Amino acid sequence: MSNFSRKWPLKAGFSLFNRIVSRSSVLMVICWLMNAVTAIATEDTSIMFVGEDLSVLTIASRRAESPESAPAVAQVITAEEMRRNGVDTVAEALSLTQGFYILPDQRGSVPYQRGVKDGTLFLYNSVPLTADGSRAVTPLDKDVSLASIERIEVIRGPGSVLWGPDAFAGIVNIVPKRGRDVNGFEVQAQGGSPDKDRSVNLLWGKNTGLWEGFAALNLREGNAPFHNFNLVRLAGPDNMPLPFSERIGMEDLPDSRSVEGVFNLSWQDWLRFSGRWSESQRYYVLNDASSSLFWRGKRETPFRFLRMEAERSYGPSKLSLNAYYSEFDFSEQEVDLPTLSQKSRVSYAELLYDRELWNADALATLGVSYRYNTVNGAIVSKGYPPDFMVPGNIFFLPIVRQQDISTRMPSAFMQVRRHWNLLDAWCGLRMDDHEYDTTLSYNAGVSMRLSHEWQLKLLSGSAYRTPYNLQFAQKTGIKPEEIRSLSAQLLWKPLPGLNLSATGFWNHIEHHMNEDALAGLSAPVSERIAGLEWEGRWTPVKDLTLWLNGTVFSNAGDDETYSLYIKRLVGGVWVDSLYRSWDVPYDTGSDGLLNAGVNWRALKNLDLSLRVQYAHARDFYYDKGRLMEHTPSNWLAASSVTLKDWPVKKGELQWSVKNLLDNDYPIQGTYAPQHNPPFQTYLTWRWRF
Repeated sequence: MSNFSRKWPLKAGFSLFNRIVSRSSVLMVICWLMNAVTAIATEDTSIMFVGEDLSVLTIASRRAESPESAPAVAQVITAEEMRRNGVDTVAEALSLTQGFYILPDQRGSVPYQRGVKDGTLFLYNSVPLTADGSRAVTPLDKDVSLASIERIEVIRGPGSVLWGPDAFAGIVNIVPKRGRDVNGFEVQAQGGSPDKDRSVNLLWGKNTGLWEGFAALNLREGNAPFHNFNLVRLAGPDNMPLPFSERIGMEDLPDSRSVEGVFNLSWQDWLRFSGRWSESQRYYVLNDASSSLFWRGKRETPFRFLRMEAERSYGPSKLSLNAYYSEFDFSEQEVDLPTLSQKSRVSYAELLYDRELWNADALATLGVSYRYNTVNGAIVSKGYPPDFMVPGNIFFLPIVRQQDISTRMPSAFMQVRRHWNLLDAWCGLRMDDHEYDTTLSYNAGVSMRLSHEWQLKLLSGSAYRTPYNLQFAQKTGIKPEEIRSLSAQLLWKPLPGLNLSATGFWNHIEHHMNEDALAGLSAPVSERIAGLEWEGRWTPVKDLTLWLNGTVFSNAGDDETYSLYIKRLVGGVWVDSLYRSWDVPYDTGSDGLLNAGVNWRALKNLDLSLRVQYAHARDFYYDKGRLMEHTPSNWLAASSVTLKDWPVKKGELQWSVKNLLDNDYPIQGTYAPQHNPPFQTYLTWRWRF
């Protein structure tokens, strides 16, 4: 199919037919789906999965269900769990789960899931938090307040059939509170050190039966743990580099600030409106590889969305309409260089049809969607700032290339689930007609109840990832990054209060590309990752819970190859000429993770928690692959003490400590190694009335 084709029903159909025939597993999925869809006209049922325990996970099948019954390797992190453990950010909450390694970069936390960097689709109330080409900018820190969040839903493994591109290594859905979760007013105030963190959260909720509403306002400001810098300016009034002696000084960072507003409103639980508005300004310190120059960085990530949902049931069928409009503005500045701004606007509409089949033992889901995205000022390439800060540079400043990009993507998808006495099976298929290519994603799996104590899940799936801005700008030779995944999860509940699970996984990634601050995109490579995740939770007595989880994996495949080009004058014409190329190992983050903790209600109104985290050693590279740095294996400890009903009824005072032993070790930074976050302590008071 030619690039940028709009005739997707015809040309894309023939192209897809050829690809489907070449993959027997996908052909089997289509046959199964066609059989189920044919049955829609003849089956008449009323209730799905009678007796199934419907809980709080919604992203696996677009219906509420327990993580155990979901057609995915799934997990839910509740607000109560986060409060008990003294967790302050989404990044911190995810770092305590299996499969996730979170790198605390100066500009914002960088997520790795199952060895894939920036491969997770992050949603806020089912609306993507990022935009096309901006996969490395994900708000996971204190610009997203946990005070407004009821739970975090996590899927490990591809989920593109229902959620489209970028549900690559997994999905995280941040679910805000509703009126019933507050039903009154709630106030929360927090202060901390050494970052001088201070925040106030105001919440209101009301549930009358016919309608339900929730609103929250969250204000926060604080400083970075490391806030001194000595390179205070670079450019002079003539837009040329200043003499080196005039660049040097000593200053402190301004305070970082964020403001967030969240609301949702529903009428008779069939019509719902929701939205989020946030402004975030983050200041941080960057440094060069020699660790002699330190300068200020600033990143702003305003994000806004409005969403509407409507659904109606017609006997065994349900029709749903979901639409949203989102704006994601991104800007970044280093020292006094010009600010880089990028604005993204996404309009999305989706029509979903559910039909119960075979006496309520099956569910067929069919959907179509359309997404239109515009990016104004997409950053295609930029200079490498540390190269321009050396004393010998008195002529040049970094050059930035930006371009406006727009994409349209119609999609069609379907998924079928079938329930037998001790067995559930599902399969799904999705077609996305990107302007650069047409992609086909699939999933299939079974869940078997081996006995009252044992359950086994076997899953297979695939997904694609949205290309980088530079690939869109080039418009030729775009091959989207693809992942094919297998997972096997075994769950065991030998005793009441004791839950154990182990999950093996295998990922095969093709056309993988990574982005380097100096050289841009790496050459496409292939990677294979195999690993094991495990989790255990035991409540031997009512007021005591012990928990443990871990992840280990290994990868095999190609090194990442980068090529740096410079402009040369050849025959009176400026041409791109290869200056240097280098190879570095594929970046998986830490390949060995362990989390363990204890939660104890020592007294009626006193809760105690203690947790430890381990991350295995890892290497990372700078200076065109010539400088290798090492993060040693490390342990971190944290604790919290929570006093309830103090000093008034429904009041709650919590003291939490992070990095309890003040362990110090180097970690990967933007341009050079940095220190991990130091000892931190916070005091939080909540009151609901």
